[in-house]
Amino acid sequence: MNFNPTDATEDGGRVLLTPGEYLMTVREAEERISSKGNPMIVIELEADGHRGTVVRHYLVASPGSMYRVRDFCAAAGISATFQTGRLSEADIRGRRVRCKIAIEEGLDGYPDQNRVIEFMPDPNQVASSPDDDSIPF
Repeated sequence: MNFNPTDATEDGGRVLLTPGEYLMTVREAEERISSKGNPMIVIELEADGHRGTVVRHYLVASPGSMYRVRDFCAAAGISATFQTGRLSEADIRGRRVRCKIAIEEGLDGYPDQNRVIEFMPDPNQVASSPDDDSIPF
């Protein structure tokens, strides 16, 4: 692999979003197991108008974190999918949500990073459901 060693900056050239609300798209989703052994989906959210600026969030299936999974699904218009008790990468990838973003101070030498503190519905997104009465067949 070839690279430019002067690209190795402290923050990796990352640009942080200023705190506020952003319309974001789930660019990537990957099912994993958390460090405590819980199923989770790691999502990468990209803000509209901020190409390349990614916020990573962890949707963890544990009793103390299920409210975040529920809130994400409600914001993404997939509450019916949440109610089935099964969520996959395909259910999430490409979904649009409004996120309230904060800046979390870096610890142990790591740089500051953006953090999702709330998921809200995209007012332009219509909820999708397998029981949707608007399907003409």
